[in-house]
Amino acid sequence: MLGQSYEVPKRKMSFMLQCSQVWGLPPQIAESLSKAIEKSTQSNEARAHFNQLYSDIQRTAEDQCYSNLRNDRGRHPREDELNKAWMPLRNAGIQINMADLRQRMGR
Repeated sequence: MLGQSYEVPKRKMSFMLQCSQVWGLPPQIAESLSKAIEKSTQSNEARAHFNQLYSDIQRTAEDQCYSNLRNDRGRHPREDELNKAWMPLRNAGIQINMADLRQRMGR
């Protein structure tokens, strides 16, 4: 039963990782994060760090989305462009943290 409570967040992490790969995440990093997702509920120690892993993967997806748009356009993307690119994730119930993303990207 305990493992079932983690299934939805694990699916969301996997989806964020898939989107990150489309946005240019290097395969070796994607593979490493994918393994971390699989192992994230296999032990009490791993479950203790589950929320941090989720946050790290979401930040990775946000950063990849931003970087992909910046590279495609040759400029910093506007908020509406980020929201449009993030739409598949928003439809899955994953909100982009725009304020933190802007701060990380120096905007």
